[in-house]
Amino acid sequence: MSIPRVFISATSGDLRSARAIARDALLTINCHPVEQTSFEPDYRTVTDMLRGKIAQCQALIHIVGHRYGAEPDPASLPPGTQRRSYTQMEYHLARELGLRVYTFLLPESYPYDTPPNVEDAELTALQNEHRLALQSSAQLYEAPADELALRTRIIALQEKVIALEQEQTAIHREVKTTRRWGIQAAAIVFMSLISIGWGLRHLATQSGTVSDTIKQVQDDVKEVKSVFTKERKFMALILARSNDRIKEWENMKPAERFELALDQIAAEEKIPAKELRDLLDLYVQRVEIDPDAEAEDKFYVLMRKQAFGEAAKLAQSEGESAEARMKQQATRREAAQAIAQKATEEENAERKRAIDFYQKEGAAHYAAVEYEKALGAHQKAAALVDKEDDPLVWCFEYGQIAVLLGDLARHSEAEPLLLEIVRVREQHQGSDHSDLAIPLNNLALMLMDTNRLEEAEVLMRKAVNIIESNHGLDHSRLAYPLQGLALVLKKTNRLEEAEPLFRRILKIEEATNGPEHPDVARVLNNLANMLNEMNRQDEAEPLLRRAVKIAEASYGSSHPLLAAQLVSWAVHLSAKNQTVEAEQAYRRALAMFEKAFSPNHPFIGVTLNNLALLLKATNRLAEAEPMYRRALSIDEASYGPDHPKVATVLNNLGALLYTTNRLAEAETMMRRALSIDKASYGPDHPNVARNLSNLALLLQDTNRLAEAEPLMGQALEIFVSFERKSGHEHPHFRAVVKNYRDLLTDMKLSEDQITAKLKELSVEE
Repeated sequence: MSIPRVFISATSGDLRSARAIARDALLTINCHPVEQTSFEPDYRTVTDMLRGKIAQCQALIHIVGHRYGAEPDPASLPPGTQRRSYTQMEYHLARELGLRVYTFLLPESYPYDTPPNVEDAELTALQNEHRLALQSSAQLYEAPADELALRTRIIALQEKVIALEQEQTAIHREVKTTRRWGIQAAAIVFMSLISIGWGLRHLATQSGTVSDTIKQVQDDVKEVKSVFTKERKFMALILARSNDRIKEWENMKPAERFELALDQIAAEEKIPAKELRDLLDLYVQRVEIDPDAEAEDKFYVLMRKQAFGEAAKLAQSEGESAEARMKQQATRREAAQAIAQKATEEENAERKRAIDFYQKEGAAHYAAVEYEKALGAHQKAAALVDKEDDPLVWCFEYGQIAVLLGDLARHSEAEPLLLEIVRVREQHQGSDHSDLAIPLNNLALMLMDTNRLEEAEVLMRKAVNIIESNHGLDHSRLAYPLQGLALVLKKTNRLEEAEPLFRRILKIEEATNGPEHPDVARVLNNLANMLNEMNRQDEAEPLLRRAVKIAEASYGSSHPLLAAQLVSWAVHLSAKNQTVEAEQAYRRALAMFEKAFSPNHPFIGVTLNNLALLLKATNRLAEAEPMYRRALSIDEASYGPDHPKVATVLNNLGALLYTTNRLAEAETMMRRALSIDKASYGPDHPNVARNLSNLALLLQDTNRLAEAEPLMGQALEIFVSFERKSGHEHPHFRAVVKNYRDLLTDMKLSEDQITAKLKELSVEE
């Protein structure tokens, strides 16, 4: 069986890495990549050379960015000849020759080797015209968001390559037998039509001429019922954007999140937002009146109407149906060797369909902040992915699962998955590939959550180095790992090292999105919070004011994203002891959240907890207690009874009960918080030390000194271990040393005995 030759068409300046990805992916699926990187200046010479080279291939991959690239000397063009770059010429020659053409239309956010906007306006306009023509044509195209998506989609062509190999063998055999060029040409035209998804009734018979065959093909194409190609593409992009930003936009209503994603996609695709809304509204109407509408269209219509539950059920049903058909085809394959090849193809097709719809089910649940249900859907999809056949797809799907496990605080399950994803990516892509940075950073964040800060820092620095090596020092993809590294430095009390990283992230976000973008507000918020911890409130205040101003300009005066900024502003005011102003900000934010969300939304719980802290600090305990209890109820409903967020509220409520002398109930709360944090983070986490210290203080006040002493000692051991591992003293270390000294004094120990006790714990005062 002959190996198919596939021509790679892409500009070199900005898409050199994309060329390499395509070349490696083609070799992976047993194709021979063909490229042309040097050209003669004369138009006629180039055309003949390219036509000869492309004619020897069976398919062409056309990767389209925003750069026009090199072109023949315009003076050499015959009169009336359209001006085209070399890359555009390759695409049109492939179409003329009847090759399969796989088009990948890259968005502006794709990680190009060089910025796309480096050409003059005339060349940019020519390239935009080419992109618009591709979007407007009947030919299918894909828009991979990053390098992993591009590689995954090219590898996904493997089944078409198998068919191409079989067809090529048949063509060679037919040509060798009949020597009839017409049959070969008809077969090439047929393959090109299959590649773009059109179904043909039949081909011309072998006795027909080539012109008859082509005419029949054209007539068949006209009669094929059109599908919602553009609408599906836009809905998929909008849903992906909405879910990609779920953490940043989770305090928005789903409908608002969808509309914001729609506006962003419309801007990136250079389509007026109103036109896109009109297109999708018409799409909804057409699908709803069509009794034979495709399941995929029904799914997107339900998502457009915010019917997440119905959409998830539909996707689950379609996934299960596809999986059932896949199993039926597997049974057929096992039962009848004669139809094994056909059954395998059908089984693989149904497997892909099942995976796709289970992923859609997960996306629908994730959009509704239903993490457990989203996890179940992605686990069903992952179970159908063959790790050996599709290692990168496996990494992607299990990466989704690992992130969800982290959201659910199931770190012991997430860690081995993340480690295996890193290993598989290193094996298949190398240890310095840019795709490795994301799982490295996710693994580092999980290690940070479980207090393994030294290991986390090593991985985060490696992720930063990989992005810098592949994309330079100012690339937008650096913001994510740099933020993780800054958080590790902040947790280890290296605030002076963390500050320049936060400022560097701010510079990157401003250069990428502009100074008034909501993502800039998020970084301003993080930087200001750290400055507050450094007791630099005067520097933090203008940053927070700017963040609030950006949010208000971006979302309006009553939007939940503005409320999130107001919460940070209230925390800052509390730190400055401006309690009246802080309370006003908290209550304004709480009212905005309660108007936007259901009564049990997690953001309402966070705001109630913070407001209760302020009320307790101002000795308004009777007002604070019901807020703590409502926050506890919300967090238990949102995250489950054993989540660390629940432990935080339990600890705060226990402290209030302790203050109001309800010691038995306070002790129950504190012991439950301690149990949750131990199970979630392990016995050596600083949160566990906090719980141990608080419980020991309660036991001390109830004269149970012998019980209190080992708990306070364990808290000190944790902080000593923290300093030994991180090289830096924990901010709460000195306070616990003082508490331990006071406890030992109450136990009537002498100064020498106290010093000896502290020395046993390796505490140096």
